[in-house]
Amino acid sequence: MYRRAVNYLQGNVSLRVESPFPERVINLCAVHEIPFWDLKWLDEVSFTVSTTRRGLRRLRQVIGPECSV
Repeated sequence: MYRRAVNYLQGNVSLRVESPFPERVINLCAVHEIPFWDLKWLDEVSFTVSTTRRGLRRLRQVIGPECSV
């Protein structure tokens, strides 16, 4: 309950990620301490995930042009 309240106050963003190597995106989130939750695989190259607004900005910086967010 507490974690949900914190996520709500920070701003919650749901996004779809498409990448030839989606596991790499998840690993980059872990390495760069980008919070994420509600991961759902859509197919072998895409998934949906939730993060904070700050996490989205950081994710866009980290993944580069080979992925679409």
